Amino acid sequence: MSTSPGSTGAIDPRIARQRLDREANVAARFLPQRDDDESPAIDLAGVLGIMHVRDGELYVNVGLDTADPAVYRTYGDQRVPLHIAVDGDTVFESADPQALPVPGRREQATTPKTPTAVRCPGDRPAGQLTERCNLTGRRFEFREATARALVARAVRRHAGAVRQPGQACYEDLELEPGWNPRRIYHDEMALAEYLVDQAIAADAIRCPEGMCVDLHCRPDSDGGTYAWRVRVDTGFTLGSEYWAEMRRLGDGSVGGHGALAVLREAVTAANEILAAYERSARRLLAAA
Repeated sequence: MSTSPGSTGAIDPRIARQRLDREANVAARFLPQRDDDESPAIDLAGVLGIMHVRDGELYVNVGLDTADPAVYRTYGDQRVPLHIAVDGDTVFESADPQALPVPGRREQATTPKTPTAVRCPGDRPAGQLTERCNLTGRRFEFREATARALVARAVRRHAGAVRQPGQACYEDLELEPGWNPRRIYHDEMALAEYLVDQAIAADAIRCPEGMCVDLHCRPDSDGGTYAWRVRVDTGFTLGSEYWAEMRRLGDGSVGGHGALAVLREAVTAANEILAAYERSARRLLAAA
């Protein structure tokens, strides 16, 4: 039995969690189709992963009603955190909405998610998107004058101006006059991400109620990549389909103009993500 040094014999919670996960995975059962009214499935600690082929297309359904609460880390109304990937790329994620950061405060970056019309866990009946997942007509708004004032204060702050008119207590963004969002590396990427956070907090990017847009940057040997993500407080995330090269961020301008270009792109990308979700949702409902 693994214990921490000097302990009284209690099992490390992380080891206990790993054992519980392994026991559940080892005990998973395959349930073959027995007649035309059924689909093959895998039973994993009460969660059913149900799949079938219809008209040459693969349909996947995850049944969470019978999830074992002793195994799954549920939240809210016994909802199970859910992560779905296709060929190794995460396309859907639902998590505890209480864990979502507030505007102006970042969480650890994760891989963005492709817009997907998967319904929220626990919604019934199947094939219907409830009000919690209905994002129809909701859009982000770019407020030009507010954004320009925010960026101007950030440039002046870098030049030594500490407290400025119109500055909120949380505002501490600094921008060099020659800042180039297409030529930032590693630690500098956090500044681009923080720029979007500060714009949301200052209402330069006006988000639909219960939503937030994030920029996520990822360094690599070729200069890095980035992607956009829209988080919804009902516990799931939507995102751009791919990671773009950092050299494509903004419109090529630098300094304050470059920062404004990034913020405009944030709004455009977020609204494109929501539009893609709506299209997927309509197709899902039409096929139900």
